Amino acid sequence: MKGIVGYQVNHRDGVLGESGQAYDYIMAGNGLFVRAEKLAPGGLALLRATVQVAEAPVRELAPLAPAVEFPQGKPLELHWHAFLALAKQRPSVEVYAAVVWRDGAYHLAVPEQEGTGAHVEYQAVADTVVDMHSHGHMGAWFSTTDDADDTGFKVSVVLGRLDMLTYEVEARVSVYGYHDRVYVGDIFR
Repeated sequence: MKGIVGYQVNHRDGVLGESGQAYDYIMAGNGLFVRAEKLAPGGLALLRATVQVAEAPVRELAPLAPAVEFPQGKPLELHWHAFLALAKQRPSVEVYAAVVWRDGAYHLAVPEQEGTGAHVEYQAVADTVVDMHSHGHMGAWFSTTDDADDTGFKVSVVLGRLDMLTYEVEARVSVYGYHDRVYVGDIFR
C-alpha cells in the first residue's frame, strides 16, 4: 500500500521512486521539490504543482522547475474581477471568496463571513482551488495567519491597498505548507 508521502529522484532519464497518495518529495539536480495533484471527487485532476523546498546542487541529477497547472483549464478572469469588485465595495474590511470546482465547472463561492480591518473569519469552502482575500487599506502580503491557514493544497491571492487608485496583489501556490510565488495573470484566463 502506498504511503501518504512519496520519495523520488529526478534522474536524467526520468523520475524514479514511489509516488505517495498526497504528495511527493523529489530530489533534483537543483535541490529538493515537493509535487502534488489535487483531485475532485471522482478523481478528476484540478490542480498540479511543483514547489522548490530547498536549493542545492546535486550532481548527476536532472534539474526541476517550479510549476503550477490547472488540468481543467484556468479559472475565468470573471471570477477575479467579481472578487475585486466585492473587495472594493468594502475597502475598510477584509473580504474572502474562493474559486471552487463543482458540477464540471469553476464557480465563485462567497461564504458567510465576519470581516474587520485586520481579519476575516469564514467557513472553509469544500473543493477550493483558488482562495482570495483582501487586506482592505493595508498592503498585499501573506501574514503569519495566512501561513497558518495555507497548509493544504491550493492557490492563494491577497489583495491590498483598496483605498488607492492602484491596488496591490500577491499570489502563491501552497503545497502542504510549502509556498511559491505565482502571478495572478498565470492563474486566470
